[in-house]
Amino acid sequence: MNQNVCTFHFWMFLINHEGRGRSAGLRAQQKLQQYINARPDVDLFRISLDGTRRLDVTCAAAGLLAVVRHYRGTRAICLINLADRDVLENIAAVADRMKVPVTVWNNGEGQVIGLAPDSVLHHAKSFALSRPEVRAGEYAAASGLSVTNASSRLKQLWEKGLLLRNEVIAKSGGAEYLYCPLR
Repeated sequence: MNQNVCTFHFWMFLINHEGRGRSAGLRAQQKLQQYINARPDVDLFRISLDGTRRLDVTCAAAGLLAVVRHYRGTRAICLINLADRDVLENIAAVADRMKVPVTVWNNGEGQVIGLAPDSVLHHAKSFALSRPEVRAGEYAAASGLSVTNASSRLKQLWEKGLLLRNEVIAKSGGAEYLYCPLR
């Protein structure tokens, strides 16, 4: 799937690469929304946390997770390079509290923090995150589900903001959806 991807550093919206407090988060939120809104042709925003020295829970809630929640279902956003354990734990705590699912990539490994899909969707999520793209028929064959059931699970993951979805022409000539992880 051809995606128009925009990768940038979150620290660009912070003062001195640090996010402390709600007011810093609200400033970052405003700047981040302006940045995203100025790029209507982008399919996926990859926000790198590399270089963010400090990010407390209140700033993460107001500045980062509020933006992810705001655009959920309309703009795809994932976090990358979230190697600082303290920053990851603060973001994960906020994502859990706000019930906002966020896909995080570190060293080629993807995980979802926040509102984790229920156990029924867990296998579909793992399957989709392990490949560059997936069709319902592929997931159905791998999981033993009907194509309709597999399609429904992938669609639910898309609705939660965990996958991108594009309508493509199937080999049969009809339309089908192609899903891919937010990378």
